[in-house]
Amino acid sequence: MSLYAKEIPIHLGFWINWSYGQIGGATLTLTRRDGAFVVAFLAIFVGIAANSLWRIACFGLHLYLSSGTIPQDGLYHQRQAILRNSSNAITGLKQFFRVHLAWRKKTRKVHGRMLPMVVLAASLSIASGAAGVLSSWIFSSDANEVLISGVYCGVTDEEKFSSTIERAGFVLPYISKQAQLALNYVSQCYNDGSPTDECKVYVKSTLSPIINRDVECPFGKEICVNQSNNMRLDTGFLDSHDDLGMNLPRNFRFLYRVVEQCAPLATNGYTKTNSIGDSSYLIQTMRYYYGAPNGQNQDVHTYEYPFNSTRELFNLTSTAVNPPDYSLT
Repeated sequence: MSLYAKEIPIHLGFWINWSYGQIGGATLTLTRRDGAFVVAFLAIFVGIAANSLWRIACFGLHLYLSSGTIPQDGLYHQRQAILRNSSNAITGLKQFFRVHLAWRKKTRKVHGRMLPMVVLAASLSIASGAAGVLSSWIFSSDANEVLISGVYCGVTDEEKFSSTIERAGFVLPYISKQAQLALNYVSQCYNDGSPTDECKVYVKSTLSPIINRDVECPFGKEICVNQSNNMRLDTGFLDSHDDLGMNLPRNFRFLYRVVEQCAPLATNGYTKTNSIGDSSYLIQTMRYYYGAPNGQNQDVHTYEYPFNSTRELFNLTSTAVNPPDYSLT
């Protein structure tokens, strides 16, 4: 059982943590309040179950040891009375022990007739006490693992936007918010201090890519500023379960790898100014042309960026957002 904080969209209910297999990974996720109720219920249930088990054992022994034809001594009748009337194992243990001490020198085979009762009562007493204590171990509230719900996942329907301006009014605030959240996460979780609880979002806090800062130009020689000293990033093979946190059985997992090369590009001869908007609101941008995809003409630009600052482009929307604190020149 695992507990979770309400601020994060978490799947509530039963699920399987495939890191521990189908049996060992069976998990029930509850809120902290519901988890406290379950723990209290388990403690009560263990006590009731232990008493019921003792009464069942006493009933069976009473029937097994009963004899209606042969005259019996006082030890027999006291033992049968204890089996019939003791309410729990601890009470039975005390009474069996006292009867054993009282009759140890007064009748035959006292040890053989009473020690099994004492051992049984002692064993059930210890087992019920241990079960009551260990019942709290069924859940974990520290360093626990939960399953993040995908209620906010989805794909944007491009067809519902009637214009580029309308689409920008929907997409740009989201991009700005995600950039701000990423910046906050970096400042909180990748500094020299101890990480906070907000840093325990991903299955691995950091990945270890292979960085090579001395690679050749990945494009044509005439388009790169430097023919060497360029950067190459290689994530290596990332496991979808262990590295990316996708909770899947082993036969559904996959390996994912990304290799990126970065090199400063020449801009002379590859740029052209452009205007966005209409006569009432006009924004000047710079378009970069580094090859038309799929044989298209050169009017298809690779990248576009507004002059001086991104603030004008963000102001196209009615939503108040924070633009990035940088610009390209």
